[in-house]
Amino acid sequence: MPTLTQPGPGSGPPFSLRHTRVWRRALLWAALLALLVVAQGLLLALTLNYESTRAQDDTESTAAEAASEVRREMLGAMQALQALAVD
Repeated sequence: MPTLTQPGPGSGPPFSLRHTRVWRRALLWAALLALLVVAQGLLLALTLNYESTRAQDDTESTAAEAASEVRREMLGAMQALQALAVD
């Protein structure tokens, strides 16, 4: 009569070996899912950082354009005042 530790003819591996394989497989799946969650989290963090940097660059570019426009207008006004002073 076969016991749990001795497989009989045509039977699978012993219960403890099957149990170990199931736990090992479950652990590997859990590790894979954990790595996927970490990868998704890093991807999200990098995307948010990139978008923030782009928004900052756009803001700085707009500010530089505005400053250049103000400078140009001020130079034009100064030239107009100098032209009045000469007359």
